[in-house]
Amino acid sequence: VNRQDADATALTDGRVLVVGGVGVDSAAHGAEVYDPATDSWTLTAPMHVARTYWPSVTRLRDGRVLVTGGRLPGGESYTAASEIFDPVANTWTDAAPLPAPGAQVQTTLLPDGRVVAAGGFVSGYEGFTWSARSEVYDPAANTWTAVGDLPARAGSGASMVLMGDGRPLLVNGFTADGDQTSAETFDPATATWTPTPALASSHFEGAVAVLGDGDVLVAGGDKPQAPTELFHLTTVPDPPAARTTPAPAPAPAPKPVPAKPQPAAAAALPKGLKTLKFGKTGKVSLKLTCSAGSGTCRTTLRLTTRARHPKTLARATFTAKPGKSATVTLKLPKSVLSQLKHHHTLKAQLTLGEHTLAVTLRSA
Repeated sequence: VNRQDADATALTDGRVLVVGGVGVDSAAHGAEVYDPATDSWTLTAPMHVARTYWPSVTRLRDGRVLVTGGRLPGGESYTAASEIFDPVANTWTDAAPLPAPGAQVQTTLLPDGRVVAAGGFVSGYEGFTWSARSEVYDPAANTWTAVGDLPARAGSGASMVLMGDGRPLLVNGFTADGDQTSAETFDPATATWTPTPALASSHFEGAVAVLGDGDVLVAGGDKPQAPTELFHLTTVPDPPAARTTPAPAPAPAPKPVPAKPQPAAAAALPKGLKTLKFGKTGKVSLKLTCSAGSGTCRTTLRLTTRARHPKTLARATFTAKPGKSATVTLKLPKSVLSQLKHHHTLKAQLTLGEHTLAVTLRSA
């Protein structure tokens, strides 16, 4: 489906979910998934709300994806509707709506599993009205909670990323006042926004990326002369102007340390597994266990050829609660089963999340 101004996110199994965009005229075409293993696109189950311009897409800690806001087809109205995509079950579930409709709302996953949403525009097309609202979504409670308003409105072309210290950085875009050079950070512990020193130039629709040391690189945009800029975690706002009678500097407040999140539950391939024996029906069953942690294990077990460009032979869905086991069954297509009977063995590999295991396929 043709899509302009869509949004996308990588799924935990390596596939990519693309949502919305101009050219989407129905919820049935609202989203699709790209599988790099097979170089193919597949439409998801129909979304509940069709979204054209600028929906917000955020992958949650358990692998599901939150989609919220966006412009509705055929007009200049926006939606507050939110829904969650389960890539394992291929289903959409309604979530609590945003407190107010909006599009191009900036969203980022916080270290504790919640999602912060900020800014966006709420009306108009040529004459946008931008919002300074911000809210936090709790997936466990399915609720939005209003937090402090933004110091400056986050306009069109804004970007928000999570820095190395667990705080989001919002780089503002274009508003009715023109290109913005302002930015602010969000403290999840106090639910407040703090302005940073101004950027040297505006970076409307530029690139914002977190580096390996946690600092943030801001580059490009609609101004070719704009310099590339680096935001350091040690950057603080400019001090106030000196007073006639200088006051002693207050002791620096301790920086809040984000709570260490409980590791997400995950599944691993059986240790020592080297051979998979397929019977006449081309089926084989494997027992997998979900490790202790938060969330439910939802992932795909994929059997592929062992080659530079692997080809998928079979796949199955593994779902289990933390500490529990479940049996998944792989089934070879007739063409592969016939090849296996002729050659007796085939080299392959099993992939489960980030785990890969080389195996030999054998006819029982």
